[in-house]
Amino acid sequence: MSRFKLGLQLYSVRDFMEQDMEATLKAVSEMGYECVEFAGYFGKTAEEVKALMDAAMDETDADKAKELMAENEEVRTLVKDLGLDIK
Repeated sequence: MSRFKLGLQLYSVRDFMEQDMEATLKAVSEMGYECVEFAGYFGKTAEEVKALMDAAMDETDADKAKELMAENEEVRTLVKDLGLDIK
């Protein structure tokens, strides 16, 4: 079975994106989103957007999820029931 990625359409946070794209992408990543669909680039070049995306996605903390699973039976059960594959 293939694993779906959790994504976010950035239109829903467009006001935050316009104010501070870097902080918004980091926050989206920290919330667990693995992919995004852009709704404007707010004057940034493709190179700038790519650099921001690379930095934000590199900061996703899968280790915290592993730590929670190791410490908490309820989290392990939830992850199993949802069919998530956290390695």
